[in-house]
Amino acid sequence: MRVSQFSVRIIGITLLAVFLTAVSVNTLSLNEYRNLYVQKSMQNLDALSENLSESLLPFLVSEVDIPSIATTLLQLDRHDSTVFAQVFDKNDQQVFFYVNPAKQTEWSDTTLQDTQLKKGFGTELVNKLLVSNKMIGDESYAVGSLLIVQDPESSLKQSANTFLKKVIPLLVFIASLVGFLAFSMQQRVLQKLNLVTSFVRKIKHSGNKLERLTIENKDEIGLLAEQINEYLDTINNYEFKIQKQLNDLEENKQNLEKIANYDSLTGLPNRQMLHAILRSALAREQRRNADLAILYFDLDNFKHVNDTLGHDVGDQLLFQVGERVSHLIREGDLLARLGGDEFIVLLINNEQDYYPPSEVAMITAQRIADNLKKIFYINKWEVSTAASIGIAYAKQANFDTELLLRNADIAMYQAKLQRTGGFALFEHAMHARVQRRHEIANSILRAIQTKELYLAYQPKLNQQAEITGFEALLRWEHPTLGTISPVEFIEIAEKTGKITAMTSFVLDNVISDLFILKAHFHSQVSVAVNLSAMDLKSDTFKQQTLALLVRHANHAPNLEFEITESAYLDNFDAVNEFVINLHLAGCKVSLDDFGTGYSSLSYLTKLDIDLLKIDRSFINNMENGKADKNIVETIISLANNLTMSVCAEGVEQLAQFDYLKKIGCDYFQGYYFCRPVPLKTLLETYPKTGTS
Repeated sequence: MRVSQFSVRIIGITLLAVFLTAVSVNTLSLNEYRNLYVQKSMQNLDALSENLSESLLPFLVSEVDIPSIATTLLQLDRHDSTVFAQVFDKNDQQVFFYVNPAKQTEWSDTTLQDTQLKKGFGTELVNKLLVSNKMIGDESYAVGSLLIVQDPESSLKQSANTFLKKVIPLLVFIASLVGFLAFSMQQRVLQKLNLVTSFVRKIKHSGNKLERLTIENKDEIGLLAEQINEYLDTINNYEFKIQKQLNDLEENKQNLEKIANYDSLTGLPNRQMLHAILRSALAREQRRNADLAILYFDLDNFKHVNDTLGHDVGDQLLFQVGERVSHLIREGDLLARLGGDEFIVLLINNEQDYYPPSEVAMITAQRIADNLKKIFYINKWEVSTAASIGIAYAKQANFDTELLLRNADIAMYQAKLQRTGGFALFEHAMHARVQRRHEIANSILRAIQTKELYLAYQPKLNQQAEITGFEALLRWEHPTLGTISPVEFIEIAEKTGKITAMTSFVLDNVISDLFILKAHFHSQVSVAVNLSAMDLKSDTFKQQTLALLVRHANHAPNLEFEITESAYLDNFDAVNEFVINLHLAGCKVSLDDFGTGYSSLSYLTKLDIDLLKIDRSFINNMENGKADKNIVETIISLANNLTMSVCAEGVEQLAQFDYLKKIGCDYFQGYYFCRPVPLKTLLETYPKTGTS
């Protein structure tokens, strides 16, 4: 009986030891697993909060951009443990509240918003929730904050349950086997249970290192040792998988940081990284009371490269530009790509510099401009380009990042106006010019609708000084800017794509005025309308013009369209087809500013035109040089041989008129006869008989 009770006692003790071993190992493993999981989750949440706060910065700087904030926070949908997020403005007022759709069944909006978790900035564990509170912007210029709350418990419980489901059957098997062996081999079991007990103690004090239980004999206890070792291997496998997941998360974090801060095409710092570095550099130089320069440049004909050679060649051009400029700047300077074909060079001050920052900026700008004019070899193409560079200084912008970039952009635009492939220094007067251009550009469509634009007519006369027609010229009386020169507003209209609307306005008004002009002068009177190169490239404009001529076929013979040499020949086939259609409609076509565009005159035989207009520059210089007089005589002789009429522009003196008549010029325009005047003044100046 004693033996039986002892056996039962031994079996009970043995089972209890195995159970305690299993519970100890399982508890230690689960606790360690939980600690590792929570620690890594805090690191990932901190990195996620940092990236999102930088992404939200542009949407809180000036005006709160709710749609962009909402779109940015949608990235949290991929993080199942995220409960909610809150965005606050600089006054700590909530501007947006995000709830993970997967958590709406567990958490109500009311519960979330009543949860007071926002304390200080940082990432910590509060009431089993991971809470990250990040400042949006830097300490000197914070525009708000971002609060993200995650619940790691659900994911942790799910992983632990999976682990236990695999381990419990093994524990049951081990306990059963030990009970059987303890009943049959009491002494041997007792001896080897001491090893198990020692092993349990060893596990308890081993921390993260789970060493193997070594028993040489291949008896039941030896099998138990193997099963325990397999159990430890299972734990190690789980630890390996967890570590791999943590490594993958770290790698993803680094990739996200690279995507957020570097341009994917050129590998250069992007706009976000540039702003961060520029803010830091400006703060440093402001403390030192030192100036700092940036260069802002883009490629002058990049759109043409994309349109003609394709976007792949355009991308390669941008890549090669980045590589070439990187070798032109000093070590320590920064080259960044803002987007498109726009780049920024930040010139970092160096105490060892021989030249002051202003001279360093100009030397660097000239070096970049000269090198970017050299041919780029891309695939089978030789690609030519040039850069317009604007230079701006920190002190002029009061060390403000946005103002400095805006000043450099304005200077770059000024460089484009001056010449191709050059640079310009920012001056405060440029602001006024840019604002004026913007106001003119924004007022064009309104001016058309409100009749601020009006037509002035300049007579065209024959050799008998009789009026044969007029040129319709556009004028603008702005309510605040006053009279705006056509030279100024037409160039702006062309650059902003609004010139076709102006030309359509001219055509509509000319057709309306033709009723009056034909009644006052004679039925054959003509009116010339100028077409820009942009008009001739617009299929919509050409179709609308031909449709207008069909509707007003009775006025078509009175219309003359003036096209410049360069506009005609730059797109010869398409323009020639349009000219043929104008002739079929009954209109005349003249070649304007003749003599200024192309050196060869052989192309004249290929053009379907009725009249040549000699540019005013040749007429004005006839008295000063024999060359200009010979050119005028040659043009008139050539036109007569080709059965074309000739009109001289800019006739301002009687002597010019007499000489041009003598050498065979057919028609004349200029201040000697009449300046361009509104229709009402024209009718008051000339009698209805039609004589001059």
